[in-house]
Amino acid sequence: MTSQQQSAVDISQPLTVLSGIGHSKAEKYKVAFGISDVGGLLRLLPRRYQPPAIIFKGQDFAGIVGKWIKISGEIYSVSIFRMGYKRNVLNVRIKMGDKKLCVGFFNQAFRIKQFVEGEEIAFEGILAEKNGWQLTSAEVISLDDMQGQQLPRPIYRKGEGLPSKFVAQSVAKSLEFAEGLVERLPDELIDGARVPMLAEAVRMIHAPRTLDEVELGRRRLALGELYALNINRDKYQQECEPLVCAPETWQRILDLLPFNLNAEQLQVVGALRDDLASGKCMQRLLHGEVGSGKTVVAFVLAMIVVAAGGQVAILAPTEILVHQHYLTFSKWLVGTKTTVTLNHSDGHIAIGTHALLSNKIKFNDLRLVVFDEQQRFGVKQKASLIAKGVHPHVLTMTATPIPRTLAWSYYGSLRPCVLEKRAGANAQIETKVFNDTQIEEQCEKLLPMLNKAQQMLIVVPRIDGEDGLLSWHEYLMGGLFKQFKSSLVHGRLDSRQVQAAVDDFRNG
Repeated sequence: MTSQQQSAVDISQPLTVLSGIGHSKAEKYKVAFGISDVGGLLRLLPRRYQPPAIIFKGQDFAGIVGKWIKISGEIYSVSIFRMGYKRNVLNVRIKMGDKKLCVGFFNQAFRIKQFVEGEEIAFEGILAEKNGWQLTSAEVISLDDMQGQQLPRPIYRKGEGLPSKFVAQSVAKSLEFAEGLVERLPDELIDGARVPMLAEAVRMIHAPRTLDEVELGRRRLALGELYALNINRDKYQQECEPLVCAPETWQRILDLLPFNLNAEQLQVVGALRDDLASGKCMQRLLHGEVGSGKTVVAFVLAMIVVAAGGQVAILAPTEILVHQHYLTFSKWLVGTKTTVTLNHSDGHIAIGTHALLSNKIKFNDLRLVVFDEQQRFGVKQKASLIAKGVHPHVLTMTATPIPRTLAWSYYGSLRPCVLEKRAGANAQIETKVFNDTQIEEQCEKLLPMLNKAQQMLIVVPRIDGEDGLLSWHEYLMGGLFKQFKSSLVHGRLDSRQVQAAVDDFRNG
């Protein structure tokens, strides 16, 4: 397919055209990934790649430790190790000549009948040495998989009711529709950059023959994003009415705060004030760690807009964050006539979640839009809120800028500014990674801290399932932490329940 031509293949067809995806699975894709058609599945990028496996052929284990391997052998022992309340490890031990290996499956005792002593079996996983040789992150494979060319394997995010392997299978089926992707780059740009056309690049991303192909496919997608960003750059530089903050107004705003802005915060606010006064719509990315002062910067900017007669919308991804902003702004505005509202636009400053995106929400004079943790919102969602004003200024805030955010800031319309220091904080943050079997051991190390009346937060990526929030809460609070109080917060609670749980935690 040549540039600017649309193939007869229709990628707007629903996911149900793919075998194995019925209406129930299609709905799960919509909820988990926001995907409703084949084109969306083609654009779902792998989160990582499993390098080609090393086939074990009797070589020394020490030379391949830490590598992803494929290995076959005879099962000589199958057992279950109980770790406590509802926790277990299914251990399958195999031998290959004079070598032995243990393959562990966390909380999968139900699979014990799958493994029969004396049978030949094949696994793939990461070779590790701890109390003997082990295979971690292991999967059962066909004995036939030990033969032939070993290819990189894309690993996708999983969703509720959508295992990673099922997502990979669905994406593989969608590749027959790849020719339906519209090539928007000029031929001369593609040829000059020596990258494949879009359909072939997508094939390289989802079904690579080598890791070099993955890199080439990524380069083509990156080139497409940069091209789109530069094409659209001018549209984000709309002219608007300058918002000039007079010295007396500026002082009144500073007097509302119960503390003084530090030098770094003043520098960032100064740059943003200049943007507001420039007569061009501000497009800024504010990056700062938790506690660095992003909220106070947004507050000061909002008050400049309110003083000029405009309205402000602040969009946050969770009810907890929305209430936190609402309480903070309300506390700083005690005694003023400035009104702050939750999830509606009747006041000067509207703070809310996705409810602010509703067609029912109208603004009289929206001049500033603030996105908190902007990577949690889609392009269309952000555009719909911006469209509620006439060329409003935009401030996007994040503690963890993802690659797409960085691309927007350096090559597109978002100019970056950074708060590098945590206000008044000297504590060092320590990050460690553990596997599932070490969690109880690590939790035990936290008991002295809890016994000193300190607090801890446990964040779990999903609600249900054996490794979900509810299961972990039942396990920990029914055993190791049973003498301590706990608060449980998740997306199925209404806003009052969430706020009550947060207040309980805040009050100890």
